[in-house]
Amino acid sequence: MNLKDGKYQTGKHIVEELQKFPDENLSKKQVQQFLRINARQTQAVKKLKEELQNLPPLQIPSEGKRILQTDKSDKY
Repeated sequence: MNLKDGKYQTGKHIVEELQKFPDENLSKKQVQQFLRINARQTQAVKKLKEELQNLPPLQIPSEGKRILQTDKSDKY
């Protein structure tokens, strides 16, 4: 996650992982192994993969108090 000058951009690792999603027809089991979801959601993931390529940075809408929530994970 990149937060700079009041704008948020998706972390590069998220886009990189979506790029690993194969475009060819997959078995239900392969999709579940990769994304841990069922095959009906494969089209949604493909569309998300396309949309994230040109996603503009989000802006923080106000000048007021901000709350940043995180988890305890050290993965990223």
